[in-house]
Amino acid sequence: MRKIVLLLCLLAVITIKAQTNPQPGYIITNENDTIRGTVNYLSDIRNMHGCHFRADGAEDFQIYKPGEIRGYRLMNNGIFYVTRTFMVGNKEETIFAEYLLQGGVSLYYVRDTHMQYYYWVDEDGKVAILAYDGNKVVDDNTYRRKRIMEVSQMLGKSADAQKRLWKTNFSSKDLVDLTREYDEAYCADAGECVQFVYDAKTKFALKVRFRVEAGVDFNKVRNKHYTGENWIETSCTTPYLGIGADFQIPRFSKNLSLETMLTVNKKSGSENEIDYLQKVTAMYFEYYDLALQLGLAVKLLPEHRICPFIRGGFALNEMFGIETENMEHYKIGHNEQDFRTRLGMGFYVGAGTDIAIGNHSLRVVANYLTHNNDDMAILTKSKAFTIGLGFCF
Repeated sequence: MRKIVLLLCLLAVITIKAQTNPQPGYIITNENDTIRGTVNYLSDIRNMHGCHFRADGAEDFQIYKPGEIRGYRLMNNGIFYVTRTFMVGNKEETIFAEYLLQGGVSLYYVRDTHMQYYYWVDEDGKVAILAYDGNKVVDDNTYRRKRIMEVSQMLGKSADAQKRLWKTNFSSKDLVDLTREYDEAYCADAGECVQFVYDAKTKFALKVRFRVEAGVDFNKVRNKHYTGENWIETSCTTPYLGIGADFQIPRFSKNLSLETMLTVNKKSGSENEIDYLQKVTAMYFEYYDLALQLGLAVKLLPEHRICPFIRGGFALNEMFGIETENMEHYKIGHNEQDFRTRLGMGFYVGAGTDIAIGNHSLRVVANYLTHNNDDMAILTKSKAFTIGLGFCF
């Protein structure tokens, strides 16, 4: 008899222990106050119908039903449940739904005994539901069509999002990623998109955007021989072409990005030199300028469709393909026989704005650039003001 009693007590302890999973967390009251304590984090189904919470300093857990509090969450950016009223199966219920994503289109998750439910809610409160039983063959197009059409219409601004939706494996990660990218591209006016639970591996995920750019370069070039005192100064206006890339870690900063840009243009100019005998000599030069920009850009309104920014950094350039007339004592760049020229170095600063066009953006930008080239005999100083139009993708 004693063995049976002992066994029953042991089973009772195991059963009680199995139903207890205390985690640091907090609740949010209907008055929007936060109370910290311990959440007894149970199964998806039990979490949906009640929050078992013990406030700091209290002895017992208290059970809150949906509607009695606004929501509850585990600490350290853990799982977040909020009170919502959704269709679950064939009836409308007020439940604690897991809040996956907040944005112009928000995403929630609920699970009952037989089905998993995802709820998309737009800014007007319209709800689209995707229900998945966890066993149905995911390649069944009829099954997909029945459940995805509503959601596809809610994400209707993006053909890419709709296409990906039809290929989804119904995992929370895929649906969150898809919806977050849609919000960032098409719902910027709704404010920052917040993902409540995310994979730590994606915390420092790198986002790369490429761009092409064309514009006009208003350039002034000054040359002086180290043994002379006079500068030869010429000006020219030429078109330029460029390709570049922006590198950003959105979870680190949505305002800051590292940028690179490679531009090329053909510059030419002429100037009259007057010597001590008052002899006038017409001088002419023509060359290609290859310039690399490496720096930082700061977006001022990253969540808006029209986003101004400022930029700045280092500028390197090389001048090649030199052709000159009547410039025996002065030169720009170097030729194949002259390897003494150093790479031109300088800086750039600029400002502009990005205008969102779907997943891409149109860029308008203006810059000031300067380079100094030194070949041990000739000093070349170049200053330029550029305006350009680019496309980021």
